[in-house]
Amino acid sequence: MKYRFAKESDLKEIVDLHYSVREFYPTGFFSKTRKSFLRTYYKILIHDPNEIVFCAESNGEIRGFCTGSLDVEKQQRLFAKKKIKLGLSLISTILFNPKFLLEILNRYSSIQNKSKENKYIIDKGARSEYWTWSKDGDDSEYSVKFYS
Repeated sequence: MKYRFAKESDLKEIVDLHYSVREFYPTGFFSKTRKSFLRTYYKILIHDPNEIVFCAESNGEIRGFCTGSLDVEKQQRLFAKKKIKLGLSLISTILFNPKFLLEILNRYSSIQNKSKENKYIIDKGARSEYWTWSKDGDDSEYSVKFYS
């Protein structure tokens, strides 16, 4: 197992892996988005030095990945700059599930610190954000090693 930072050429595998786990983890905002949003989101993260996208790779295939931010306040400013691009990438999700527009607006309010009940727990400093591992294969013990 090789551990490394993600690069843009990993986007398809990262998006496919994230998308594939939704049947096992159907909770949260990202589990309801389409691949177009995930691709845009991860591309933004991969290209920003404040963000970390770390992969576990075996035999040339990404088996798992995790993301984090070194500074959540900088991350929120980054997303504010990219809100049009992120918003446009959500159009297919909204067309597929129009009710999701309410979740988008709720999340946007939370990010803007306008929502008292739906505020992020960590809104300053560094934070871990997402971690997943492929259900396929016999290397699931590495997922625990990867996470710790």
